[in-house]
Amino acid sequence: MLIDAGLLDQSGALQILTQADLEGREVRQVIGVYLEDVEQKFSQFDELFKRVSLFKDIIKEKFQFKEIAISREHGISVRTEDQLQIGLSELSSGEQHELVLLYELLFGVKDDALILIDEPELSLHVGWQVRFLPDLQRIQKLKPLHIVIATHSPQIINDRWDLTVELKHRH
Repeated sequence: MLIDAGLLDQSGALQILTQADLEGREVRQVIGVYLEDVEQKFSQFDELFKRVSLFKDIIKEKFQFKEIAISREHGISVRTEDQLQIGLSELSSGEQHELVLLYELLFGVKDDALILIDEPELSLHVGWQVRFLPDLQRIQKLKPLHIVIATHSPQIINDRWDLTVELKHRH
């Protein structure tokens, strides 16, 4: 699980206790203590794993015909279906904005931050505009954030008019 998320490489995998390590001890007790220790250590990665997984899921849904990989050595990398490496600067402006926004929301900003997003539709395909608000709501399930969006796009709002406040000029 942690290896798949790019948080742990194969060389960081657990070492298995051998029989020689257990000589003279009660096997079940030692293994129980060992497993509790391992579980406690890896539980610290649970929240990070959920965020990395959501990041990858949202990007995978949007970046058609491209594969996203995350690793400790290379960070975020993008490949075509033919396994050709694509530099992040070679992505479309919409793809770049999506990567940066998702990364910042999931990993960059503090919990309970107030996030102001101005006209996100400017560089987003209509299909991505429709998914914009549900994706933000998925992020908010993992990370408490307060988000205000200024938009002219009915696709961003989609069926959530209950969340809108119309700003009118008052005389």
